[in-house]
Parts: sequence; C-alpha cells; structure tokens
Amino acid sequence: MPKPPKLQHGLVLNYDFLFRDRYERGIKHALYPHPCVVFHIGPGGEGKTQVYVAPISHSPPAQGVAAVEIPEHDAQRLGLDARRQWLKTHELNRFGWPSGDLVPIKSGPKRGAYAYGLISRGVFEKARKQILQHRQEQRASVLDRSFDPRAEMEKIRRERERATGQTARGGDTKRSANTENEG
Repeated sequence: MPKPPKLQHGLVLNYDFLFRDRYERGIKHALYPHPCVVFHIGPGGEGKTQVYVAPISHSPPAQGVAAVEIPEHDAQRLGLDARRQWLKTHELNRFGWPSGDLVPIKSGPKRGAYAYGLISRGVFEKARKQILQHRQEQRASVLDRSFDPRAEMEKIRRERERATGQTARGGDTKRSANTENEG
C-alpha cells in the first residue's frame, strides 16, 4: 500500500466519499471512490487530525444547487478523465487522518497513489466561498465518517446476533432476553 500523502488544502484525494442520500438509505460504504478536495484540516479526537473533503463528480449539480465546474486544463493536469466534472460544495465528509477510506488510483499517471495533486487556487477559492455560504445558510451537509473500531465491532456483533438468534456466548437471544426479564 502506498504511504498516505502529506495533507494540505486543495489536495485531491481518491476517497470513498459517502453521499448523504446513500447514508440515509442505510448504506454505510461508498459505491466507488471519488476524487475529493481537502478543504479543512484541524485537530480531532484521540490525537487524530480531522479532515473535511468535498467530492468531484461527473453528475451536474441539481437545479438550485451550487457547484464549481472543474476546468478542462485542471482535470488534465490532475490526471482526471476528459468528461465534464463538478466539485460539489453542498456536501462534505469529515474523517480522522489517516483514513482507511483512501483508495489507490487505478489508472493514469497517478496510478497506485492516493492523491492526484493540488486543485488550482482559483477553483479552490471559488469552492471554499460556496462551502462557507452553504454553512452560513445551514444548507451544507457534513457526514462524519470517523471510525471507532470498538463501536463498529460491537455493532457487527449485535447485527450477527439478531440475524442468527444467537448471543456471543452461544445462547438464544430470545431466551436470553426472556430469562433476564424473569428475574
């Protein structure tokens, strides 16, 4: 695996960005990685750095939703494909650095790396202003993707118990619940 890149504002990472609509449907993982621009780097819990990223997508923005179109020369310089692309400024993911959701780039000149390079200053500033405006108008969606391995393992254990009807100690969950109430 490649080494995570040095974080800086405007860095374009290949990241498993989870869109809010998928999350609200109960989907916990990204469909596929997106190039994402780092907009904020700050202190987080447990000594980790918190990172905020916004996705770059081929999908044009919905009616009335602001986004910044990536100029063709920026896309070429970064090694992105030739299709039109937009930096979505109304939706962000927040996560602790380094993240297990970084994905090595599969093709092109940056193949195997986690980062494409830096977005141009002009695109970054235009998008940053939109993000700040969305936040001020309370229209920005920030999805926290920070990972707590202990909580995740506990959640998986509970899901397995519900699915199999067995507790981790080998007992029947229905029986265990009934006997606890009989006390």
